[in-house]
Amino acid sequence: MGDRVLSRVTVSESQQCAVATISFNFPIRAVSHFPKDHGDHVRIDLKPIETGRSISDGLTAREELRAPLSRKAGIQEIQYDGDAPTGPVLTVTFDHNRHFAIAQGADFRSLDITIADAPVSDACSGGGPRLRTGPETSIRRKLSGVSSVLHSMPDTLDVNAVYALNLLSQQSAIDADNIPALKPFSAYAAYAVRFEEDGVVWNRLRLGFFKTRTEAQKAADQLKTSYPDAWIVRTSAAERESVYQAWLDKRKTAQRNLDAARRLPAVEPLPENRDAATLVAEARTLMTKGDYARAIQLLTKATTLEESQASPEAKELLGVAREKNGQKAHAKAEYEEYLERYPDAEGAPRVRQRLAALLSQGQEGPPELREGKSGGFVTRLTASLSQYYQRDESTVTLEQPDLTPDPDKQVNRNALVSGADMTASVSNDRVDLSMRFSGAHTKDFMEGGKGDLGAVSAWFVEVVDSATRLAARIGRQTRSTGGVLGRFDGGLLSFDVNDKVRVNAVAGAPVIRSRDLFVDKHRKFAGGSVDVNQVVEGLDTTVYFIHQTVDGLVDRQAAGFEFRYVDESRSAFGLVDYDTFYGSLNLALFNGSWRLEDNTNINIAFDYRWAPALMTIDALQGQGVESIEELRSTYADEDIYSLAQARAARLKSGSINISRPLSEKFQVNAGVTVANMKPTADAGGVPGQPGTGVEAFYSAQVYGQSLLKEGDFATLGVRYDDMSTAKRYVIDLNTRYPFSRRFRIGPRMRISRRRAAAADQTQFTVKPSMRINYLPTRTFQLELEGGAEWTTTENLLGTETLTGYYVIAGYRLDF
Repeated sequence: MGDRVLSRVTVSESQQCAVATISFNFPIRAVSHFPKDHGDHVRIDLKPIETGRSISDGLTAREELRAPLSRKAGIQEIQYDGDAPTGPVLTVTFDHNRHFAIAQGADFRSLDITIADAPVSDACSGGGPRLRTGPETSIRRKLSGVSSVLHSMPDTLDVNAVYALNLLSQQSAIDADNIPALKPFSAYAAYAVRFEEDGVVWNRLRLGFFKTRTEAQKAADQLKTSYPDAWIVRTSAAERESVYQAWLDKRKTAQRNLDAARRLPAVEPLPENRDAATLVAEARTLMTKGDYARAIQLLTKATTLEESQASPEAKELLGVAREKNGQKAHAKAEYEEYLERYPDAEGAPRVRQRLAALLSQGQEGPPELREGKSGGFVTRLTASLSQYYQRDESTVTLEQPDLTPDPDKQVNRNALVSGADMTASVSNDRVDLSMRFSGAHTKDFMEGGKGDLGAVSAWFVEVVDSATRLAARIGRQTRSTGGVLGRFDGGLLSFDVNDKVRVNAVAGAPVIRSRDLFVDKHRKFAGGSVDVNQVVEGLDTTVYFIHQTVDGLVDRQAAGFEFRYVDESRSAFGLVDYDTFYGSLNLALFNGSWRLEDNTNINIAFDYRWAPALMTIDALQGQGVESIEELRSTYADEDIYSLAQARAARLKSGSINISRPLSEKFQVNAGVTVANMKPTADAGGVPGQPGTGVEAFYSAQVYGQSLLKEGDFATLGVRYDDMSTAKRYVIDLNTRYPFSRRFRIGPRMRISRRRAAAADQTQFTVKPSMRINYLPTRTFQLELEGGAEWTTTENLLGTETLTGYYVIAGYRLDF
């Protein structure tokens, strides 16, 4: 019932590739992954980045995300294991051997996995999409390129003018022959542009470029009769560059034709033929009505008449009519004959494009989605439903001299957990409206237990308008940038000023636990932030200010700066948070990684913070009251602020982790973390906590795959914790063996020993477990897991023995 680590997964498809973006509820860094670039699964070592709130409780859990229903991605399972010796691991399993590339998300709250059936470098052009730091819109837009510059051919094209009119938008290709010439706007370029959004192709007719929005609006008013749904867009640099190149190529072609015509002797123009011209005109009318069979008859007759001015057009339209009528081979022959007979004709460039498009139609296109009844809207519904029965029993036996052992048997957990994660959306190429719900319910069967519990991790409505560049989300959501420290109930509004700058405004109430089902009436916050993307290539930044209150007092007031850098071999994340009310540096952290040419990964991190984060609500600790409002009846406001400061301790930490593949089958990881927490002061009748001194945590892991059978894996990890209160040693062997693509087992064994010097206490633990997964279909999974525990604790008073077992059994249904 704790807060989830995983948030969601979305997939963007192209003809040959899919990009799966796995989002997290807080910043993370991909430390390393194995195998390198192909296999039926990939294990990704993660390093969570705590930006001001405690996430340790949820990190050690195990979670799963609903696999996306994308055959091109072919993802079978997405599993998070927070209990690995060297840190959390994300495992993505595919339905068969795939090629893949792992990239750190530009927002450091996601990972992009590019997937293909061939090597990614050959099959996929470009990298994964860069995510903005605004709402997680489900629109994943990719510019596929400018297909053509249509009728207007301006003498100059100003690429510094950024506005364009979106005249027409449809899923079918823009047909130049059916678009009337925009003669009053010959100073602008009319062009067709193609986008892919969530696997759906949108083709748009645009007119550009305009220097100001006012200039574009005047053109829209003049074109209202022909294009009543036109809207103004601010084009990207990539789109303007594509249009410019298409315009430049067309001008060069026109100039070459002109030069060639000047060098050639004068050619007598073709004679007129009224009969042929009449046949062509009638055929064109029939084609607009969809009567391609009758048009083919007329055009075939026109091409048999004596060569005339109508002959080139008749041949071109004959190819078009045959193509529209499904006669692909005949259309190909007509286009090829046209280019052979009329290579320099006015329609030759169009025919070449049609022929090229016809030849490429054999390639696999994006999947078809359900289309709405009107307006070109596409509706989507994805959901994951699950139920798991959980039972945990243990027996504790205390053996002391001269005392008879008295076993104490108890049931720790006996519950049925039902979960649902649903996303519904309605969108066209301009607007996306979506709703997300993620929650769980626990039915407690224990007598005297905690009772039934509900939890809501996410429940919000979001709208994104690409034309106005506005995005808004309201409801329960998670945000870990712009000064927001995780989950909250409230609203977020974002506006893209241009391609690089986004402005965000946020307000709401913090949510401490997902099982808190109602809005917190005691705490409120509001803040603003500005994201500047691509300050230099690969570098994104955020500046923010946030003000939070609790029962009329300042709870947190901070200004901060965040930067994120990602390129092909390096990544870095940094954050500085300064509390302007308390006048204290709340947090300063840096995380960086570097991949060498031999695929060695080096990761470093430095952290300096108040732990917990400096907030006035921390003054409640040890006071026996539940709200600051009650505390104000006992303490003056200034004393409450002093109590809050006394509860926070300074924590300094640093870590380094190195991973290196040894072969196609093996990889080794090793890391060390050093931390030092300072003591806290006595205050308000509550004694301060002692400091830890310098503590060190060492870990190493060897990972192997396809050792006995293709698709199996095994990890052997060791860990040594040199703490001020105890020394701990851990050995962990975790394996997976697939009997088939749909059935596999996962035996695991963990052995640990802990020695506490102060109490002269030694604890030895053995934890074997087995996990069984069966997938009857792509969308249905059965899971059974069972494990046992033997723990012996020896101290001066005697020996305590704990034995226990647990069982988890259930299913997950995705649709």
